Formats: sequence, C-alpha cells, structure tokens
Amino acid sequence: MKKWHKRTICILVLGLIGCTALGLRTAFLKDECSVWNSTFTVTQAAEADSECGSLAVNYLWNLTTPPTHTAWMEDTAPSAFSLLTPMQWRINITAQDGNVTADFDAPVLQAKDRTQQVITQYGAYFLPATTRYLPSGQKTLEHRLLLQCRVTVHLPFWQKPVTTTAQQVLLINPALGTVDLQEIHKPEWLPANRFKLIVDGSPTPELPARYCGSAHEQALQYLLYEFADAVGARDKARIVQYIHTAEQYVNHYCQPNLDWPNCWGSGAAEARRGASLIEQTLTRLQDINCLDMQELADFINGPIFARIFGTELKKREKIDFGDDFGSGTDEIEFEMITEEA
Repeated sequence: MKKWHKRTICILVLGLIGCTALGLRTAFLKDECSVWNSTFTVTQAAEADSECGSLAVNYLWNLTTPPTHTAWMEDTAPSAFSLLTPMQWRINITAQDGNVTADFDAPVLQAKDRTQQVITQYGAYFLPATTRYLPSGQKTLEHRLLLQCRVTVHLPFWQKPVTTTAQQVLLINPALGTVDLQEIHKPEWLPANRFKLIVDGSPTPELPARYCGSAHEQALQYLLYEFADAVGARDKARIVQYIHTAEQYVNHYCQPNLDWPNCWGSGAAEARRGASLIEQTLTRLQDINCLDMQELADFINGPIFARIFGTELKKREKIDFGDDFGSGTDEIEFEMITEEA
C-alpha cells in the first residue's frame, strides 16, 4: 500500500473519530440547572383586613410522574420529562404573620441515556390573590402559586433538542389551612399540539385539600363555602347558579327515605358542622335584606336548603324569611342512589 493511501486512511479514521466525538459531546457536558427569578424564596402579603392563618406544608412534585392538573407545554410527545430518571422537586409553603412564603430547591436532573445533557430552569411566582368570604363573614385571601420547571434535553449527533415546560398552580388558603392543585387552562396563543393537561395522572400528592373525605362530605363542603362566598361577595349571578347546583347535589346525594342529617349518609357529621357555621351567614343576609332577592329568600325558606343545612337553625326565628321551612322533603323529586354511589 502506498504511503498516500495510508495517510488517506489515517485522515479518514481520525475524521471519523473526531465526528463521533463531536456528535457525542453531550455525553461529556455536565447537566445544569438554574432559577429564573434568581431567588429560591417568594413571598406574598395578605390584606390588612383579611382573615389570616398559619400553615406549613412540605410539597414534593414527582417530575417524571406528574399528578392530575399538571400542564406540559412545548414538546409533549414525547415530553422531555419522559427522558429523565425519577426526581422530586421540593417546595415548602408557610403562612405566618399575614405573609405566605414559598421556598424551593433546584435539583439537577439527569437523563436515562447518559449520552444526553439536561438543562433545567426552575421558577415560582405568586399570581394575583383572590378575595374569598368565609361562613363567619370574614374575608380571606386565596393565594395562587405558579410553579414552573423547564427542561431541555440535548441529544447526541445533532438531533433536535426536546424542551418541555411543566406547570402547576397551587391554590393556598391560609385561613382554612388548605392547599389544592388547581386546573390550568391552555393559553390562547399556544397551539393545541403544544399543550397537554394531565387529566389521569399519578395520585394527587398529599396536600391539605379544601374538599376532602367521601363524595358526600365533599359535596357538603362545597355547598357551605360556595354559599358563604357568593353571599359575602353579593354576587347575584353566582347565587342564582348556586341555587341550581344545590338542587342537583341534593337530588344526587341525599337519600329521600332518611331525615336530615342522616340523609347525607357518610356526610352526616359534615352536615351538622355546616349547619352550625351557616347561621352567621344567615344573620348577615338579614342585615342586608337578603340582597333584595326574592329567589334567594324562597330558596332559604325552601326544602332544598333544609336538606342541606337542616330545619332547626338557632337563628331562624330571628330571620324574617317566612315561618315554614317545611319538612325538608316537600316538593323534591329525588333520585334513588345506593351507598356505593
């Protein structure tokens, strides 16, 4: 073999080795992570006249097995998170002295394939708070904490990187001591194929949820807090909607052959609790003349309200909504359900 042939072969071999090494450069680069807002702690203050509370929650987000209500944006099929080894992101939420604070860590994520490089960005931001009213009449602020984790996986041999941003919104109510995962809606500017909402994800993390317990208990909790909030906000449209929703809940969950509160099955104790709390809301309604809503007055004096909160409210005699609350079963068309429903 001539010398120039040998040189050519050596050059080709070296070139092949060089191209291979360059194509595999991602295997030799360190995985990176950073924080968008350059801080690991964010705080939001409550209004001076709102009801405050104390709260301490340690939340762990399993990034590779997202729970329901997690949103993926950008690359979703496959997502960057499907290429990673399992990892949790820790977020600590505290409420004290009228301030809600979230601090978090920034774990370095790794790919299952070690020839891939992972670059991660974390962020936590408080969205504008929302005023809610409790059955006691006190105002409270609901704080919404937006969590973001953006992952870019760089693949070898000049393949297109895979980038996915995962988002969650935590709804925090210090006065009630609750934290809930809130559903995220697709931004209008984002194409449908660049957004995926996890609707059947892993089990929801252990959070002090506002609505908890059996389906009957959760229904009663919703009916209590939604009524108090709609009345406190003096939102007539919400009150009208509530009246229709309440009838649907009663028809579905109540057992017509049982008296209150046993008609609520496993939620009987919750029904008694709601009755004790709703009295303050009724007193406020008396002070504001029932918002001048005849439909609301008729509802409070009617059988649906009696099936939710009972007929023996201590404040009833002082509230001029009429003197006949009925038996709690009059004029209701019930849907028969079994306990398993």
